[in-house]
Parts: sequence; structure tokens; C-alpha cells
Amino acid sequence: MSLAEELSTTSDFALAFTAALDTQLGDDSQLTISEARPSITSVIGSEAARVVAAQFTLQNGQTGTIVLAALAEFATLLERTAPDELIATTVTPGFEGAIQSIATTHGTESEVESARETDLATLVEAGNTAAAVYPVVSGDDTVGCIAIYLAADQESGNGDPDTAGDARSALAPQTGTGGFVLADVEMGVTAELGRCRMSMRELLSITPGAVIDLDRAASAPVDVLVNGTLIARGEVVVIEEEFGIRISEILPEGAQTA
Repeated sequence: MSLAEELSTTSDFALAFTAALDTQLGDDSQLTISEARPSITSVIGSEAARVVAAQFTLQNGQTGTIVLAALAEFATLLERTAPDELIATTVTPGFEGAIQSIATTHGTESEVESARETDLATLVEAGNTAAAVYPVVSGDDTVGCIAIYLAADQESGNGDPDTAGDARSALAPQTGTGGFVLADVEMGVTAELGRCRMSMRELLSITPGAVIDLDRAASAPVDVLVNGTLIARGEVVVIEEEFGIRISEILPEGAQTA
């Protein structure tokens, strides 16, 4: 029996996920699962959902992606439970437990990448088909689903990890350089309102209260630079009395330099 066939008939990984998530959510949580479904959309329909995913690799070379689609109210609960208020932080132990369950069944080891939010369309557009989807239930209500996507040409565990990751590429950084090898490297990110040129005389004459005119209209987007390279534009927002940038445009590679 292939791994995909096994996952569609054995719910151990989904039970391991809900057990780990129950621990994260506390004593009041009683999550369980229901019968397997053919797809995520067959569980959540057209309802709004937050999608969190993490790539995994088994020691035998099998790669894939584990996905949680959480309906809005459940997603809010997960965020409130996380110390950093990120849904990915809450579900990470569940992801790790689920993949460890699969690895243990096959007598191998596993590695799970950092979880991150994505969207269902991205996974589907990458040509992925879920090998197993189990609804997650709280009481009498379906609150989301847990799914496993397997790399199509690696299902036997003999594929090439560099060419078998449709689900992996769906989560890869959009800049397309370095992938997850460099995922934890810290970079300097700068938001730039505008620029101007001044003579040394003008610069030395600046005093408190002086106004410096920038080369940008008030309605123009703010540039977002990484180590001096322009990668995106957005608008300034205020988040709990601190400034932030809401990204409105991701610039294609090589489109423009700061």
C-alpha cells in the first residue's frame, strides 16, 4: 500500500494533530476528527478560512506539506492562544506530532519546516492534490480540517527532492533565491518615506522644528527595502501605537532598484 493510500484510510496522523493541539489550547479544548473527505473545499465549502502550512521531509526522501485550514472563529482562538498571537505558532506542535506519527509508522525519522500562513488557491494552483483530508471537530461543530499533500513523483520515496515539491514550491519565498536553506538568516528591512538632496549649508542649518521636503507625494506608497534592495511597496498603518507597513505590491525580481 502506498503512503497516499495509507493516509486516506488511517487517521493516526490527524488524531496526533488534534491531541497536540488540545494540549496547546488547554483543558477546555476537546478536538476530534470525522471521516476523511476528498478535498479541503469539501469540508469548508465557501466559508472564509485561514490556511497554515509546513513542509516536511521523511528520512526515506518523501516530501510533502501538512496543512490546516481553520474557519474564522477557530483561527481567532488559535491566535489568542499563541504567545506571539500568530496562528502558526499554536499549530506547530500539532504539525510536528502529526508528521512524527507518520514517520513512526514507517520506521523512519522526519523533519518539519517552520509553519507559515498561505492560501488555498496557491496550493491548488501549484497542481497539488491532497492525499488525505480529515475534518477537525469541536463539540458538534466542524472548525476546519487537517490535510497532507504529497509530492506526486515522490510518493514511493524514491523521487528527487529538488524536482518533486509542488507543495513545497507553493510556500517558497517569492524572491526565489535560496529557498529554505536561508530561511532563518536575519536581514535588515527598511521602510523609506522618500528622499531629498541638500547642500551642506542647508544640512547644517537644520534645527528642531525644521521641515524637510521629500520627493514623494503624501498619497504615494512607501518603499520597502531589504539590505538596500527595493522588494515591495505599501502604506503606513498604526498597529497598537506602533507604525507598520501594509504591503500592497511585491516587485518582480530585477524590476527596479532603490
